[in-house]
Amino acid sequence: MLNNLRRSFGTATHLKEKMADIIARRQKQVSEFKKQHSETVIGDVTIGAVMGGMRGLPGMHYETSKLDANEGIAYRGHSLRDVQ
Repeated sequence: MLNNLRRSFGTATHLKEKMADIIARRQKQVSEFKKQHSETVIGDVTIGAVMGGMRGLPGMHYETSKLDANEGIAYRGHSLRDVQ
């Protein structure tokens, strides 16, 4: 597996450069998305819901994971119990 990674990415320096480019492009995409949609309403939030542990509210969205008030945390589409 390590040899396959070396063939795909080359040296560690090359990998760092490649990842720096990918990260910079992704940061730009996220920034543009935030600018376009920062005022978009995606649900109703009450103080009681927030102080009650975010019950019934989505708490986080990220490419690899999702925090759902009813389903719990999912990582790449799998529950933490599945991953465990």
